Amino acid sequence: MRFLATQRWIIVGATDTAGRVWASPVAGAPGFVRAADETIVRIDALPVTSHPLRNPADRPAGQPAGLLAIDLGRRTRARINGTLRHDACGMVMSVERTYPNCMKYIQRREGAASGGIFFFDPDGIRLEIFTQTRAGVAPAPSGTAPTCGFF
Repeated sequence: MRFLATQRWIIVGATDTAGRVWASPVAGAPGFVRAADETIVRIDALPVTSHPLRNPADRPAGQPAGLLAIDLGRRTRARINGTLRHDACGMVMSVERTYPNCMKYIQRREGAASGGIFFFDPDGIRLEIFTQTRAGVAPAPSGTAPTCGFF
């Protein structure tokens, strides 16, 4: 999957030892995330220092995890489910399932009242990318708005 190797950021989602679900942006230079083979994705970076997904002691071993990479300009995305482990260079995901890209699920909504860019994944789940302050002149969604995961 060459698409992953072009990305500068991804979202990694997993649970902590208390069972809470966390989604963390992880960023790096192109190539920091890549498919090592058909069943392994390498992530040569970690979430920010204070994030629960950064420390392996804060995550139960073998728990499900998800990865989402989106190129909004090209309307391309990769959604990958599997299990996540830490190593000396960052994180390694053992891939269990991948979801194919379909451009119709990434809608262009410049200036939309939603305050962000949203798309529907193949399962019909609405996902939204937004800022907590403002996106252009549209107000950001409230902190009490319903949310959903991607794994």
